[in-house]
Amino acid sequence: VSRHERRISQIEQLNQMPVYPTEKIIWDENIVPTEYYSGEGCLALPKLNLQFLTLHDYLLRNFNLFRLESTYEIRQDIEDVVWRMKPWQSEYGGVVFGGWARMAQTITSFSIVEVAKPNIGESWPARVRADVTINLNVQDHIKHEWEGKN
Repeated sequence: VSRHERRISQIEQLNQMPVYPTEKIIWDENIVPTEYYSGEGCLALPKLNLQFLTLHDYLLRNFNLFRLESTYEIRQDIEDVVWRMKPWQSEYGGVVFGGWARMAQTITSFSIVEVAKPNIGESWPARVRADVTINLNVQDHIKHEWEGKN
C-alpha cells in the first residue's frame, strides 16, 4: 500500500515548512552541526541525485541553504546572549542573571489574545496575536532601538 500511495509533492512540502527555524530545528545537531563547524565554510546540502539541475531544483537547494544558514546564525546569537547574561539558579529556585546584554529584557507578562481559524486547505492558524509586556528601564539610545526610532 505504501508503494502505491500518493506522495506529497515538493511544493506542498515547501509550503508546509516554516521560513524561520523552530526550537526543535535550532538545537538538532543532525541538521546544523556545531561541533566541527566554525561558520567559515559551506555546509553540505542533501543530494538530489541529478546530473543536470532544473530551475526548481536550484531554488529548492537555495531555500534549504537559506534555512540552514539562518538556523546557524540564530543559534549563535542565542548562545552568545546566554553566555553574556550569565544565568544561574538562586537558592529560591528562580533564575538570576549575573551579566548584561544590550537587547535582553525581562518579559513582564505574556498572553495570547487571538488565534484565528486556519484558511481553507491549511493546517495552521491564519493569525496569532499576543500581548508581550516588557519594562524598558534602560539607557535612552537602547530604548530608541527597541521602539524603532533611530
